[in-house]
Order: sequence, then C-alpha cells, then structure tokens
Amino acid sequence: MLTYVAIAIVIVVYAVAFRIPLRRRKTVEQRSTQSRIGMIVAGIGFAALFAGRPRQIQLFVGGWHAAPEVVAAIASACAVAGAVFIVWSQRTLGKQWSLAARVVEGHQLVTHGPYSVVRNPIYASLTLLLLALGLTFATPLRVAIALVVYLAGTLMRVRAEEELMRGAFGDEWEAYRRRVPALIPGL
Repeated sequence: MLTYVAIAIVIVVYAVAFRIPLRRRKTVEQRSTQSRIGMIVAGIGFAALFAGRPRQIQLFVGGWHAAPEVVAAIASACAVAGAVFIVWSQRTLGKQWSLAARVVEGHQLVTHGPYSVVRNPIYASLTLLLLALGLTFATPLRVAIALVVYLAGTLMRVRAEEELMRGAFGDEWEAYRRRVPALIPGL
C-alpha cells in the first residue's frame, strides 16, 4: 500500500511541475514540427515500459540483479531527484517555459540555476522519471528499449529547440552550448 502512495505522490508532483502557466507572453517565433514529433516519440518511449504488461500490477520484479528494496530505493531516488530538478527548471524559466519550442517577446537566454548544469534539465529530469517508472514496473529489456526510444525523441526536440535558440541568441548561445552539456552533467 505504501508503494502505491509513493507512486501517487510522484505522479502528482510531476503533474504540478508541468502545469501550464496562466499568463503567457506573445510567441515571436516557433518551430515546433520536429519538436512535436520528438514529443510523440518520447511519449512512445514511456509507453514502451508498459507494453505487453499483464493487467495485474507487479512491482520491482523482472530480472533486476538487486534486491527489490535496493531497486525501490534507486527508483525513489530517481523520481525525487527528477521531480525536484523539473520544478527548479520550470521555476527558473518562469513565463518562458512552454511545452512547445518557442521564443517569446522579451525572451532571455537562461544560463543559471539548473541551466548551468545541463542545457535541457527538464528532459534530463524526464529521463530520471522514465528510469524510476522502469525500475518500478518493467524489466531491464523494456527499460532499455524505452530509454532508446525516449532519447531518440528527446534528441529530436533538443535539436529543434537548440536551432531556435541559435537563431534567437547567436554567439551568446554558441558560447553557452560549448560550456554546458546538453543532457548529462560532465559530458
């Protein structure tokens, strides 16, 4: 029962993190076709975790080479870290945050907070969520497949958004891009 409560809390935290801001600025430029396709592919990655699953929910089973308690602890750490990182990222962006790739009126290049660690902290956070869900509900093979599909979609989105940023911020963007990794700190 405690596991179900923990899962519900994580889902609620992510739902709150992705709330759509009430006040939006006027969109100046948007290139969203590749970003939207990437969003769909990334969503298919999440769905791959549950493909072919029996209707009965089974937790922390399926080929992990660690005790269920260890897998649960790692899954919980990934979920909490991802939730904290995503909320921090969205708050740092403020009114510039959007589900679709866009530049708003008065857009500023954000390079502080989580954006000083990686250029795409929300996508890095979603990777942690995918891992948490995978460790909780899926087998290692399903997690590997889901991760590959999710990363393919995410890289499509990253390319589209980074092209938009390059067009909007030019040399300032290029300097930032060279200094800060895209998704994984230190790479």
